[in-house]
Amino acid sequence: MKRAGASILTSDNLFRMDLRAITVECYAGSRADERPRRVIIDGREHLVARLLEETLDESSDSKAQRRRFKVLTDEGIVLDVIRSGDGSWYMSPDSRRTRG
Repeated sequence: MKRAGASILTSDNLFRMDLRAITVECYAGSRADERPRRVIIDGREHLVARLLEETLDESSDSKAQRRRFKVLTDEGIVLDVIRSGDGSWYMSPDSRRTRG
């Protein structure tokens, strides 16, 4: 389980987004932290029912990378979670939309 720190991304402020630190538990296959399985926000657990999308973003002015996952929770909430290059997890401000 990886826990996000309190600070916002340090590597060139990784794409300068207003991100919120969260805790994510992952399935770890051949690579570490392959897919989010559970997202914990303000102490509340959200089970990931389905991975909707996965992308790898890289900043054009640096070598900073992040992995972005759009997931559907078992409650029908779509979350956009981001894993920074240092292993910290964040939630995008446009997350928590109810699918439908």
